[in-house]
Amino acid sequence: MVVERKRAVATGAWIAAEMAALVLVASIRFDYRDPGLVGRFTTSVRALPFGHGIDVEGYIRLTEYFRGLAPADSMMPPYCFRIIAPLAASAIPAAPLTALDLVDLASLLATLLVIDRAMRRMGLGNRARVIGGAMFAVSFPTFYYATVGFVDPVAVFAVALLLWCVVADAPVWGTAAVAVLAALVKETNAAFSILPLAFQAARGRRTLRDLGPRALIPLACVAAILGVHALAPFPDPGFTWKPSLASVAENLSRPRTYLSLALTVLIPASLATMSLVSGRAKAIGAPLLAVLGVGCVLASAMYLYSLFSAYTDGRIIWIVYPFAIPIAVAWFRSRETGGVPRSVPGVHRQPGHPGGAIGA
Repeated sequence: MVVERKRAVATGAWIAAEMAALVLVASIRFDYRDPGLVGRFTTSVRALPFGHGIDVEGYIRLTEYFRGLAPADSMMPPYCFRIIAPLAASAIPAAPLTALDLVDLASLLATLLVIDRAMRRMGLGNRARVIGGAMFAVSFPTFYYATVGFVDPVAVFAVALLLWCVVADAPVWGTAAVAVLAALVKETNAAFSILPLAFQAARGRRTLRDLGPRALIPLACVAAILGVHALAPFPDPGFTWKPSLASVAENLSRPRTYLSLALTVLIPASLATMSLVSGRAKAIGAPLLAVLGVGCVLASAMYLYSLFSAYTDGRIIWIVYPFAIPIAVAWFRSRETGGVPRSVPGVHRQPGHPGGAIGA
């Protein structure tokens, strides 16, 4: 009992340190300050008509709309339909960009805690959780994309919270509410609304009673997205992200496409691959591993689709972190320990595992 308490205190101290590190890393580019060498790599962004990306301009205008300072016809689709982050930012007494960045920073801090709680529910021990938290806090996306007006940090938080709802076996209504929230942060998040359904199927719970309510969650997300489009008084040109060969050619011709992808996913993807190949990831348990795998596949599919339809960089694949990190840190589990969480019904321990926590 005393040893476990000391470990818990030590883990808490490490998480607090990771939160401090996250704030430091994310604040380097806060409001596009881009000091020193960083500024040399962002001159093309500052040279744009708005001094930042068109999507950021869209979120700034939507924040001003919620404050009553911008007309509806000045909104920029599809960004004006991603209402959650700008709505939250509109309540902060600061310039729109600064308010958005503060919402993003708070979302990343919350994501760090949620991923830690999810890893704990998966049976990952203290050491693995600390490494996983560091992998998120001190990462290229946290440095480069976190506090420059995007809504992606809020999107990552919402998806991480949805994952926690799944692994914690939260009530269906609560899971559905989080899934709808995630879809309204960014419409592409609706794809992850199949995770509750996938988890039930992976656990062998395939009756209508188990699958039926969860099958309605994706429908609720689609209905929420369509409802916002129908009710919001904004310009709506319809589906925006249409595939084209021109987008593919442009994305593949930019060195930053490859560099940002490598800097974003190389570490978690490499460790996750090692964990899977070595078999250590099996200690998480087959159903949990399956839902993490589905999340990774969905995130990868979004990135591949963006190659054909949008400006592609590492920000698109950042959403994979809540799924890839638990698989990656399973590599660090102690050899003499293994196991999966006892708190998730339908998840059974692998033969030969004594039942300790991974990385304890």
